[in-house]
Amino acid sequence: MATEHVDVTAGDRTVSVSNPGKIYFPDLGDRGRKIDVVGYYADVAEVALRAVAGRPTYLQRFPDGITGEEVYQKRLPPRAPDWLGRVTVSFPGGRKAEVLRPEHPADLVWAAQYGTITFHPGPALASDLAHPDLMRIDREPQEGTDFGDAVWVALEL
Repeated sequence: MATEHVDVTAGDRTVSVSNPGKIYFPDLGDRGRKIDVVGYYADVAEVALRAVAGRPTYLQRFPDGITGEEVYQKRLPPRAPDWLGRVTVSFPGGRKAEVLRPEHPADLVWAAQYGTITFHPGPALASDLAHPDLMRIDREPQEGTDFGDAVWVALEL
């Protein structure tokens, strides 16, 4: 049986989305499908690129939806499209990996089609990996705390 595909336009490129009806967010019902997530990233891509453009970006994927297993992926898959922005990064142990370097709205849409919910950009631009130019602080509540605690930390620190 053939898998259903839908084409989504992002900038001047088209990304083929497989299994568009797959449920990613069950609590949202028919608004929580894969195509809804991909469409969201298509809609916000230009703004989202401001946070990730030119940076090695790791992918937090949920290929079976948000209630399924989480995959934190650094390396691009072998069959990633040739047009994706990419950069080779070296890890402290000497290994290297080809990593997403978003530059085009279609890069984010492709990642969403691939099951990405969250993007994790690196602290340095791909053009100068040895010199970080950005620090981000993750303020989400941890076990034993709540959103009010996160707000307090954000305002106080």
